[in-house]
Amino acid sequence: MSIRIAVLLALTATATAQAANVVVQKNGQFPTIQAGITAAGAGGTVTVKAGVYEETPLIGSTLDGLTLKASGNVIIDARLANGSGDGPGIQINADDVTVRGFTIRHAKDAGAGKPGAGIWVTAPGALIEKIKFINCETVGIQVETSGTVIRNCVITGTGYGVYASSSNETTVENCSVTYCSSYGIYLNGTTPIARKNTVKHTTGYGIYLAGSDAVIEKNTVTNAGSSGIYVNSSDAVFVGNKVFSALDGNGIYSSGDGATLENNTLFDSRYEGIYVSGSQLTLRKNRVRTTGGSDEGIYVSGGVSVVLESNIVDGGGYMGIYVSADGVTARKNVALRSGRYASSAGFHFSGTVATIEKNTAKDCQGDGFVLYVGNADILNNVSTGNTVDGFDVNGPNCEVLNNVALKNAGEGFDLSGSSLVFKNNTAKNNRIDVAASLMPSTFQANQFGSGGSSTSPEID
Repeated sequence: MSIRIAVLLALTATATAQAANVVVQKNGQFPTIQAGITAAGAGGTVTVKAGVYEETPLIGSTLDGLTLKASGNVIIDARLANGSGDGPGIQINADDVTVRGFTIRHAKDAGAGKPGAGIWVTAPGALIEKIKFINCETVGIQVETSGTVIRNCVITGTGYGVYASSSNETTVENCSVTYCSSYGIYLNGTTPIARKNTVKHTTGYGIYLAGSDAVIEKNTVTNAGSSGIYVNSSDAVFVGNKVFSALDGNGIYSSGDGATLENNTLFDSRYEGIYVSGSQLTLRKNRVRTTGGSDEGIYVSGGVSVVLESNIVDGGGYMGIYVSADGVTARKNVALRSGRYASSAGFHFSGTVATIEKNTAKDCQGDGFVLYVGNADILNNVSTGNTVDGFDVNGPNCEVLNNVALKNAGEGFDLSGSSLVFKNNTAKNNRIDVAASLMPSTFQANQFGSGGSSTSPEID
């Protein structure tokens, strides 16, 4: 055997010997968690038996790969004997550490280097799961590094539930976060993921994410003091989230190019149900219902290239769906009972180069469609039972084809754009079925019940 191989084998044996399986138990060989951690070494496993442990364990930087797990009901109480703060319940300074199964309570801020966190993570690759955090002063879990996964935890009565600052690739999933005096989940860094969490009764945002490529999936947020879900991220993906009662904000707020929002459900937001800004946006199959909101059901402030498809808005203070962008495709959306104020509408579009097709506005307090668009195709839409006009078309070079306006209290169609093509539209039982301040360049094969004819509208 060569000297080099012998040395390597010896080093491997030494490393293996350092990793131990240690049992911590009151009145046992290792009566404290800290003693067990020290004995286990890097790569070791510490199993803690049931009991209350009044200590604040530290997993030091030399203990990479350590696993710390509870067996039975294990409570870590982070207070000193006199009740004053002693910092985090568990501090993780080593890479790839796993912590599982504990209850951690009463972490309190004790000054510099001792935040009031249930768990404080400063090294990458941690897995934190099945932990219950109760009444931790500052935060349940504080993360200052990359690659942390937080799973199946219960956090209540903290400042922040989870706070990850400048921390890339942080994942929080299947966690329950309640009664936080600040935010429920705060993730700031590239590729943050919040999935299948339940967040209730936060003073601030329910979920806040900042950084590129955010994923927000199947979360439920209830009674957020501000917005339910607030995301500042390019290429964010929102899928299957539910927000109930954003008390002083939006149901979902998204800022950044490339966002996709699909199958989200929003109830009773104080302001917009969904607020989205940026270019290359897609909103598909979202449902917004609001009975007390003062603003829009869906508000899109885009640059260019926005797709809205099969969204439904029921209610909204001003507009059901408001879009200000160029290059819009809006197809198969529905606005019901939207608007409670002057100048309300089911739909409001402004911009150039749009396709507005097969949408329905019904029983809105205001116009069905306000279309301040140029170079747009307005096709096969239906506007019925609205308190003002069915369609208010005000923009140049639009084609208005095969639309239907029924039983609106104002004009079925109010036309004021230049160079309009107006063909094969139907208007019946409106106060005036069609009116125009400027005669369309093409006006053919339309069907009206009153006020105008197939060849000549009533001119205002």
